[in-house]
Amino acid sequence: MERLITPLTYAAVGLAILLVLWPTVSTGQRFLCRWGVPDPDEQQAVHAVAYLRNRRLLYPPLFLLAPVLIAPASGDSSPLTFLAPLIAGLLVAEAIASLRPPRGPRVATLVRRHWRDVVPRWAMATLLALASAAVALAVAGLIAQTWADRVSALLPADGVWRSADGSSTWSFSGGYATDIGRPTSLFALVGIAVGVAAVLGLVRLAVRRGPVGDPRVDAALRTRTARVAVGIGIAWMAAMVMGASNRLQFLRHFMVPPGFPQAPGWLAHTSATDLTGVVVLFVAAAGWIWAANPPRRLPYVRAAA
Repeated sequence: MERLITPLTYAAVGLAILLVLWPTVSTGQRFLCRWGVPDPDEQQAVHAVAYLRNRRLLYPPLFLLAPVLIAPASGDSSPLTFLAPLIAGLLVAEAIASLRPPRGPRVATLVRRHWRDVVPRWAMATLLALASAAVALAVAGLIAQTWADRVSALLPADGVWRSADGSSTWSFSGGYATDIGRPTSLFALVGIAVGVAAVLGLVRLAVRRGPVGDPRVDAALRTRTARVAVGIGIAWMAAMVMGASNRLQFLRHFMVPPGFPQAPGWLAHTSATDLTGVVVLFVAAAGWIWAANPPRRLPYVRAAA
Protein backbone atom coordinates (compact mmCIF):
# COMPACT_ATOMS: atom_id res chain seq x y z
CA MET A 1 0.00 0.00 0.00
CA GLU A 2 2.81 2.41 0.85
CA ARG A 3 4.27 1.96 -2.64
CA LEU A 4 1.02 3.21 -4.15
CA ILE A 5 0.89 6.41 -2.10
CA THR A 6 3.63 8.23 -4.02
CA PRO A 7 2.36 7.53 -7.57
CA LEU A 8 -1.22 8.25 -6.53
CA THR A 9 -0.08 11.55 -5.01
CA TYR A 10 1.65 12.55 -8.24
CA ALA A 11 -1.43 11.46 -10.22
CA ALA A 12 -3.58 13.66 -7.97
CA VAL A 13 -1.23 16.57 -8.68
CA GLY A 14 -1.59 15.93 -12.41
CA LEU A 15 -5.38 15.78 -12.09
CA ALA A 16 -5.42 19.02 -10.11
CA ILE A 17 -3.32 20.74 -12.79
CA LEU A 18 -5.70 19.40 -15.45
CA LEU A 19 -8.79 20.70 -13.65
CA VAL A 20 -7.33 24.09 -12.75
CA LEU A 21 -5.82 24.68 -16.19
CA TRP A 22 -8.59 23.10 -18.29
CA PRO A 23 -8.49 25.12 -21.50
CA THR A 24 -11.52 26.98 -22.84
CA VAL A 25 -12.02 29.25 -25.83
CA SER A 26 -11.43 32.35 -23.71
CA THR A 27 -8.24 30.92 -22.20
CA GLY A 28 -7.18 29.88 -25.71
CA GLN A 29 -7.54 33.47 -26.87
CA ARG A 30 -5.51 34.79 -23.95
CA PHE A 31 -2.92 32.09 -24.56
CA LEU A 32 -2.50 33.12 -28.20
CA CYS A 33 -2.27 36.80 -27.26
CA ARG A 34 0.60 35.99 -24.91
CA TRP A 35 2.37 34.11 -27.71
CA GLY A 36 2.18 36.93 -30.23
CA VAL A 37 -1.14 36.45 -32.04
CA PRO A 38 -3.02 39.77 -31.92
CA ASP A 39 -6.81 39.65 -31.44
CA PRO A 40 -7.27 35.90 -32.09
CA ASP A 41 -10.72 34.88 -33.29
CA GLU A 42 -12.73 31.92 -32.05
CA GLN A 43 -11.45 29.52 -34.72
CA GLN A 44 -7.86 30.32 -33.82
CA ALA A 45 -8.67 29.87 -30.13
CA VAL A 46 -10.22 26.45 -30.81
CA HIS A 47 -6.93 25.36 -32.39
CA ALA A 48 -5.03 26.54 -29.31
CA VAL A 49 -7.49 24.78 -26.98
CA ALA A 50 -6.94 21.47 -28.78
CA TYR A 51 -3.18 22.00 -28.55
CA LEU A 52 -3.31 22.58 -24.79
CA ARG A 53 -5.88 19.88 -24.10
CA ASN A 54 -3.83 17.22 -25.90
CA ARG A 55 -0.99 17.88 -23.48
CA ARG A 56 -2.81 18.37 -20.21
CA LEU A 57 -4.96 15.25 -20.56
CA LEU A 58 -1.73 13.27 -20.37
CA TYR A 59 -0.65 14.70 -17.02
CA PRO A 60 -2.57 12.36 -14.64
CA PRO A 61 -1.52 9.04 -16.26
CA LEU A 62 2.06 10.16 -16.84
CA PHE A 63 2.42 11.55 -13.32
CA LEU A 64 1.12 8.18 -12.09
CA LEU A 65 3.69 6.18 -14.08
CA ALA A 66 6.74 8.44 -13.77
CA PRO A 67 7.54 7.83 -10.06
CA VAL A 68 7.13 4.07 -10.55
CA LEU A 69 9.64 4.05 -13.41
CA ILE A 70 12.12 6.44 -11.79
CA ALA A 71 12.05 5.00 -8.25
CA PRO A 72 14.60 2.20 -8.93
CA ALA A 73 17.13 4.80 -10.11
CA SER A 74 16.58 7.41 -7.40
CA GLY A 75 18.06 5.74 -4.31
CA ASP A 76 20.03 8.29 -2.29
CA SER A 77 19.26 11.16 -4.67
CA SER A 78 16.44 13.37 -3.42
CA PRO A 79 16.18 15.52 -6.60
CA LEU A 80 15.54 12.34 -8.58
CA THR A 81 13.01 11.22 -5.98
CA PHE A 82 10.90 14.37 -5.81
CA LEU A 83 11.57 16.50 -8.91
CA ALA A 84 12.24 14.02 -11.68
CA PRO A 85 8.75 12.43 -11.86
CA LEU A 86 7.12 15.83 -12.36
CA ILE A 87 9.67 17.00 -14.91
CA ALA A 88 9.66 13.69 -16.77
CA GLY A 89 5.87 13.67 -16.91
CA LEU A 90 5.80 17.16 -18.42
CA LEU A 91 8.48 16.32 -20.99
CA VAL A 92 6.87 13.04 -22.06
CA ALA A 93 3.46 14.72 -22.36
CA GLU A 94 5.00 17.34 -24.63
CA ALA A 95 6.69 14.63 -26.71
CA ILE A 96 3.57 12.46 -27.11
CA ALA A 97 1.40 15.43 -28.04
CA SER A 98 3.98 16.70 -30.55
CA LEU A 99 4.25 13.29 -32.23
CA ARG A 100 0.53 13.12 -32.94
CA PRO A 101 -0.29 13.69 -36.62
CA PRO A 102 -1.45 17.30 -37.03
CA ARG A 103 -5.05 17.91 -38.05
CA GLY A 104 -6.15 20.63 -40.40
CA PRO A 105 -5.24 21.92 -43.84
CA ARG A 106 -1.54 22.07 -44.67
CA VAL A 107 -0.17 25.49 -45.55
CA ALA A 108 2.82 25.91 -47.84
CA THR A 109 5.58 28.29 -46.80
CA LEU A 110 8.70 29.48 -48.57
CA VAL A 111 10.41 30.68 -45.40
CA ARG A 112 13.02 28.29 -44.06
CA ARG A 113 12.88 27.90 -40.30
CA HIS A 114 15.84 27.52 -37.97
CA TRP A 115 15.95 26.51 -34.33
CA ARG A 116 17.13 30.02 -33.45
CA ASP A 117 13.77 31.31 -34.69
CA VAL A 118 11.92 29.50 -31.90
CA VAL A 119 14.48 29.05 -29.10
CA PRO A 120 16.87 31.70 -27.72
CA ARG A 121 20.56 30.85 -27.87
CA TRP A 122 21.05 31.44 -24.15
CA ALA A 123 18.42 28.80 -23.32
CA MET A 124 20.09 26.17 -25.48
CA ALA A 125 23.49 27.12 -24.03
CA THR A 126 22.13 26.77 -20.49
CA LEU A 127 20.69 23.37 -21.29
CA LEU A 128 23.97 22.07 -22.74
CA ALA A 129 26.06 23.60 -19.93
CA LEU A 130 23.96 21.86 -17.27
CA ALA A 131 24.12 18.62 -19.24
CA SER A 132 27.93 18.88 -19.42
CA ALA A 133 28.18 19.52 -15.67
CA ALA A 134 25.90 16.58 -14.96
CA VAL A 135 27.98 14.31 -17.20
CA ALA A 136 31.20 15.34 -15.42
CA LEU A 137 29.73 14.63 -11.98
CA ALA A 138 28.13 11.37 -13.10
CA VAL A 139 31.38 10.13 -14.64
CA ALA A 140 33.18 10.89 -11.37
CA GLY A 141 30.53 8.93 -9.52
CA LEU A 142 30.83 6.08 -11.98
CA ILE A 143 34.59 5.91 -11.40
CA ALA A 144 34.02 5.83 -7.63
CA GLN A 145 31.41 3.11 -8.10
CA THR A 146 34.21 0.56 -8.58
CA TRP A 147 35.17 1.08 -4.93
CA ALA A 148 31.51 1.15 -3.88
CA ASP A 149 30.86 -2.22 -5.54
CA ARG A 150 33.79 -3.77 -3.67
CA VAL A 151 32.41 -2.48 -0.38
CA SER A 152 28.90 -3.66 -1.23
CA ALA A 153 30.17 -7.17 -1.96
CA LEU A 154 31.78 -7.38 1.50
CA LEU A 155 28.77 -6.19 3.51
CA PRO A 156 27.14 -9.13 5.34
CA ALA A 157 23.56 -10.01 4.49
CA ASP A 158 22.34 -9.87 8.10
CA GLY A 159 23.29 -6.19 8.45
CA VAL A 160 25.91 -6.73 11.15
CA TRP A 161 29.66 -6.81 10.49
CA ARG A 162 31.84 -8.51 13.08
CA SER A 163 35.60 -8.34 13.37
CA ALA A 164 37.60 -11.55 13.04
CA ASP A 165 38.17 -11.78 16.79
CA GLY A 166 34.57 -10.79 17.58
CA SER A 167 35.67 -7.80 19.64
CA SER A 168 33.83 -5.20 17.56
CA THR A 169 30.67 -5.02 15.50
CA TRP A 170 29.24 -2.56 13.01
CA SER A 171 25.54 -2.44 12.16
CA PHE A 172 23.92 -0.97 9.07
CA SER A 173 20.47 -0.95 7.51
CA GLY A 174 19.55 -2.94 4.44
CA GLY A 175 18.76 0.25 2.57
CA TYR A 176 22.20 1.62 3.39
CA ALA A 177 23.85 -1.42 1.81
CA THR A 178 21.53 -1.28 -1.18
CA ASP A 179 22.24 2.38 -1.84
CA ILE A 180 26.00 2.00 -2.07
CA GLY A 181 25.65 -0.78 -4.62
CA ARG A 182 23.05 1.01 -6.74
CA PRO A 183 24.61 2.41 -9.96
CA THR A 184 22.99 5.82 -9.51
CA SER A 185 25.64 7.58 -11.60
CA LEU A 186 24.99 5.25 -14.52
CA PHE A 187 21.26 5.96 -14.25
CA ALA A 188 22.10 9.67 -14.27
CA LEU A 189 24.13 9.31 -17.48
CA VAL A 190 21.22 7.50 -19.11
CA GLY A 191 18.85 10.22 -17.90
CA ILE A 192 21.11 12.93 -19.31
CA ALA A 193 21.35 11.22 -22.70
CA VAL A 194 17.62 10.57 -22.91
CA GLY A 195 16.80 14.10 -21.76
CA VAL A 196 19.09 15.80 -24.28
CA ALA A 197 17.81 13.57 -27.09
CA ALA A 198 14.18 14.25 -26.16
CA VAL A 199 14.60 18.02 -25.95
CA LEU A 200 16.61 18.35 -29.15
CA GLY A 201 14.17 16.02 -30.89
CA LEU A 202 11.22 18.17 -29.82
CA VAL A 203 12.97 21.34 -31.00
CA ARG A 204 13.75 19.74 -34.35
CA LEU A 205 10.18 18.50 -34.67
CA ALA A 206 8.84 21.96 -33.88
CA VAL A 207 11.07 23.43 -36.58
CA ARG A 208 10.69 20.78 -39.28
CA ARG A 209 7.07 19.68 -39.19
CA GLY A 210 4.80 21.05 -41.88
CA PRO A 211 2.69 24.12 -41.07
CA VAL A 212 -0.99 23.51 -40.36
CA GLY A 213 -3.89 25.95 -40.24
CA ASP A 214 -3.47 29.65 -39.58
CA PRO A 215 0.20 30.59 -40.20
CA ARG A 216 0.47 32.91 -37.21
CA VAL A 217 -1.18 30.47 -34.81
CA ASP A 218 1.03 27.71 -36.19
CA ALA A 219 4.12 29.84 -35.58
CA ALA A 220 3.00 30.66 -32.04
CA LEU A 221 2.35 27.02 -31.13
CA ARG A 222 5.57 25.94 -32.81
CA THR A 223 7.51 28.49 -30.76
CA ARG A 224 5.75 27.56 -27.56
CA THR A 225 6.49 23.84 -28.05
CA ALA A 226 10.20 24.41 -28.59
CA ARG A 227 10.63 26.88 -25.73
CA VAL A 228 8.69 24.76 -23.24
CA ALA A 229 10.70 21.68 -24.22
CA VAL A 230 13.97 23.52 -23.61
CA GLY A 231 12.66 24.97 -20.33
CA ILE A 232 11.67 21.52 -19.09
CA GLY A 233 15.02 20.21 -20.31
CA ILE A 234 16.86 22.82 -18.23
CA ALA A 235 14.95 21.69 -15.14
CA TRP A 236 15.66 18.04 -15.96
CA MET A 237 19.40 18.64 -16.38
CA ALA A 238 19.44 20.54 -13.09
CA ALA A 239 17.88 17.50 -11.41
CA MET A 240 20.59 15.34 -13.00
CA VAL A 241 23.32 17.68 -11.71
CA MET A 242 21.92 17.60 -8.18
CA GLY A 243 21.41 13.85 -8.33
CA ALA A 244 24.97 13.20 -9.50
CA SER A 245 26.33 15.63 -6.90
CA ASN A 246 24.31 13.95 -4.14
CA ARG A 247 25.74 10.61 -5.20
CA LEU A 248 29.30 11.88 -4.76
CA GLN A 249 28.36 13.31 -1.38
CA PHE A 250 26.81 9.98 -0.33
CA LEU A 251 29.90 8.02 -1.35
CA ARG A 252 32.23 10.54 0.26
CA HIS A 253 30.49 10.23 3.64
CA PHE A 254 29.92 6.49 3.49
CA MET A 255 31.48 4.93 6.60
CA VAL A 256 33.10 1.53 6.22
CA PRO A 257 34.29 -0.89 8.92
CA PRO A 258 38.00 -1.38 9.61
CA GLY A 259 39.71 -3.54 7.04
CA PHE A 260 37.30 -2.66 4.25
CA PRO A 261 38.59 -1.01 1.04
CA GLN A 262 39.04 2.70 1.66
CA ALA A 263 37.48 5.35 -0.56
CA PRO A 264 39.72 6.73 -3.31
CA GLY A 265 41.65 9.78 -2.13
CA TRP A 266 40.35 12.07 -4.86
CA LEU A 267 36.78 11.59 -3.64
CA ALA A 268 37.48 13.88 -0.67
CA HIS A 269 38.30 16.72 -3.07
CA THR A 270 34.80 16.65 -4.56
CA SER A 271 33.35 18.41 -1.51
CA ALA A 272 33.10 21.64 -3.52
CA THR A 273 30.27 20.05 -5.51
CA ASP A 274 28.07 20.29 -2.41
CA LEU A 275 27.70 24.00 -3.20
CA THR A 276 26.19 23.32 -6.62
CA GLY A 277 22.72 22.59 -5.27
CA VAL A 278 21.58 26.14 -4.54
CA VAL A 279 23.22 27.58 -7.66
CA VAL A 280 21.79 24.92 -9.94
CA LEU A 281 18.35 25.25 -8.37
CA PHE A 282 18.37 29.00 -9.04
CA VAL A 283 19.59 28.52 -12.62
CA ALA A 284 16.96 25.85 -13.23
CA ALA A 285 14.10 27.94 -11.86
CA ALA A 286 15.17 31.07 -13.75
CA GLY A 287 15.90 29.15 -16.95
CA TRP A 288 12.60 27.30 -16.89
CA ILE A 289 10.58 30.45 -16.26
CA TRP A 290 12.36 32.56 -18.88
CA ALA A 291 12.54 29.85 -21.52
CA ALA A 292 9.03 28.43 -21.17
CA ASN A 293 7.24 31.79 -21.05
CA PRO A 294 6.78 34.11 -24.02
CA PRO A 295 9.20 37.04 -24.28
CA ARG A 296 8.05 40.56 -25.07
CA ARG A 297 9.11 40.28 -28.68
CA LEU A 298 8.31 37.33 -30.92
CA PRO A 299 9.57 38.35 -34.36
CA TYR A 300 9.10 34.88 -35.86
CA VAL A 301 5.41 34.80 -34.87
CA ARG A 302 4.79 38.37 -35.98
CA ALA A 303 6.44 37.72 -39.34
CA ALA A 304 4.17 34.75 -40.06
CA ALA A 305 1.41 35.51 -42.51
